[in-house]
Amino acid sequence: MLWIVNFGFVMPNAQNVYFLIGSSSNGTNIFFVRNDLLGDLQTRKSEDAYIRSQFRESSDPDGNLTFLDFDDRFNLIKDFEVYDLTTGENIRIQGIN
Repeated sequence: MLWIVNFGFVMPNAQNVYFLIGSSSNGTNIFFVRNDLLGDLQTRKSEDAYIRSQFRESSDPDGNLTFLDFDDRFNLIKDFEVYDLTTGENIRIQGIN
């Protein structure tokens, strides 16, 4: 189980807290630093660190690359359900703020 907060996360029963410090410029990765190693690094809120994915490496069910852009990829998965850690409920991807 992992608890995500607005700018970091805590593993239950863990002594360390990890803080969001940024994301890659192409929108593929986000980076967290453990609280005892944070030093002068600035923490960021998730909405400030978010960068829309620039990748176009989607594939069809047969494994062929489709090169869909972000909006087209989103439309394919928007009705899939994911588990919301905050509410403890399943929600559709399109409902994520």
